[in-house]
Amino acid sequence: DAIIFSDYEKGLIPYSIANSICKKFEGYVFVDSKKNDLTCYPGSFIKINEFEEMDSFAFNGEAEMIVTRGKKGAFWNEKHFPAPAVDVYDVSGAGDVFLATFAVSVTSGDPIETSIERAVGNITSKN
Repeated sequence: DAIIFSDYEKGLIPYSIANSICKKFEGYVFVDSKKNDLTCYPGSFIKINEFEEMDSFAFNGEAEMIVTRGKKGAFWNEKHFPAPAVDVYDVSGAGDVFLATFAVSVTSGDPIETSIERAVGNITSKN
């Protein structure tokens, strides 16, 4: 149903392979990438943080960009999704948890907005 790329730009996922998979795969594609050139992920949902957004120099308009900004929440399609106030001790893996939650929600049939709300922690269970 879905592919999730966790691409930390270590050479394991070359541009050409990512591009080919995105173009041929008929399900959902979710991406958390450290690449500066994000055009290799057409038709996907790309989750990057605010620092990765500043470093990105190329983005394919065929993809959906979700930018996480820590305690400020997330931004998608010029819409802000605020994060709930919580005590934070360690942010390790926060982006991975966001992307996994978002992917499960979308592939379960939830709208994108609801899926982002769930991923930032504003919706904690399905009713």
